Amino acid sequence: MTLVAILAGIAVPSFSRFRSNAELSDFVSSFIAAANSARTTAMKQGKNVVIRRNGNSWTSGWFVYIDHNWNVNFDAAGDEIVFHREQTYSGLTISRATGTLDNGYLVFSGAGTAGLGAVGGTLVVTNGERSSSVKYLASGRIRSCRTGSVDC
Repeated sequence: MTLVAILAGIAVPSFSRFRSNAELSDFVSSFIAAANSARTTAMKQGKNVVIRRNGNSWTSGWFVYIDHNWNVNFDAAGDEIVFHREQTYSGLTISRATGTLDNGYLVFSGAGTAGLGAVGGTLVVTNGERSSSVKYLASGRIRSCRTGSVDC
């Protein structure tokens, strides 16, 4: 019985760390996939396509829509939702957001460029132990990197 207790004492923290890191990786990869989908849709449609957070935080999920009236705000009567991610990431926090990500959205134009004339932006997501940065350039390129690393 003592051996089982010792093994459980070792395994539970490791599993919690694994789960927390998996949630961080899922957030980053899902966000980048949604942004790339938004950029592709914008270029196909020749219109602005917006990725906007649900609620007050990116950790509450996001949705992608074609902005038919070009005002960046979601209008249920005129705009078309392309993708919706409702998952809530309860173990994550946004420690920093710059560019239009700080305002809760990222726009891709029909030319595939991002940010409505901004230079770029960053979203830093952390799970308490580890953090990842999602970066976009005005050219529309979006990527992730380990926060604090040389190439980040």
